[in-house]
Amino acid sequence: MSDILQTIFSPACLFTGYAIALPIQILYDGLLAYIIPPKSKRAYWVIVIAVAMVLILFRPLYPTEIRGMLGIFQSIVLPICLMTGSVPKRVIVCSLAMVLMAVAELTGAVIWVSSTGLEMMNDQLALTYAPLTIFMGLVGYGLVMTPAMIVMGKVVHRFFPDAKKDRRGRRASGTASPVWMRRLALFPLMQVPLIFIVLGICFSVTRGETAFVVASTAILLLCTAIDALLFLQMRRSAERQRAEIKAALLEERLAGYLRELTAVQELLGDTARLRHDLRNHQAVVATLCECGDLRAALDYLEGAVVALRSMRVDAASVFSDAIDGVSMGTRACAQGKEGERSWKR
Repeated sequence: MSDILQTIFSPACLFTGYAIALPIQILYDGLLAYIIPPKSKRAYWVIVIAVAMVLILFRPLYPTEIRGMLGIFQSIVLPICLMTGSVPKRVIVCSLAMVLMAVAELTGAVIWVSSTGLEMMNDQLALTYAPLTIFMGLVGYGLVMTPAMIVMGKVVHRFFPDAKKDRRGRRASGTASPVWMRRLALFPLMQVPLIFIVLGICFSVTRGETAFVVASTAILLLCTAIDALLFLQMRRSAERQRAEIKAALLEERLAGYLRELTAVQELLGDTARLRHDLRNHQAVVATLCECGDLRAALDYLEGAVVALRSMRVDAASVFSDAIDGVSMGTRACAQGKEGERSWKR
């Protein structure tokens, strides 16, 4: 038991774990939270920091294979469970972020081998070359991983926006994803075990030989280039889908305009027919009034009013004044010539 405690709390393990690994993990989790907002910020940070501190504390006791599995859990599985958005979106982002972290680690390994000439690294060597270890972290994670994840976040924010909040202001966590997005999510997920296999062979089997480090670097760069092409294809797919939606909206709007145009043309035709009927009624009433047959004119006007009010015209309000004028003319015509002149006006 004392040997285990001495190993866990040795200066080399504490330096590597809490001075190097913990800040890097916090930086990684912060960049993930920037790309995809967590369901609860407080719960997210409490869980990720607690898990990181526990795993780092017992890290010297784990075999290399267990460290790799715990790294996948800590950097992929745990954030997927704590973040919002669709599952394919979370899988793609966390898998690609893990790839970028591996690229940062390999960048530090290249710096280590080229600076020290040593083909291996452990906690004691990391403490012995503490300035170089800190420099490796700044270059690999600060200058390589951080800008790459910020760019990935901008791409995700533009083409895969967060789910809209519901009426109570809560963010939806399981929004539907396109089929092509669910299929593409499998590709970066398959890269993670490949990268760990390559890194395991490079540092465990070959003991960090320069040729294998260069080969591993080339493989990771190839994976990064493929991921960049993947995001480019995703961007083109999103733009094409946006153009199709815009075309459909324009077609629907054009169809609405055509329906309105047809309705206006029908209304204009009804207006012309109504104007023609009013002129005919006016001519008939004027002729009856000139002949002195006021009773016949009155009866005719009453019938015309009934016929006009029974007409179903969409713009009946436009002609309501004319119909009311016919009614007024009916009463005025019964009073003689003065009524006839008033109705004509």
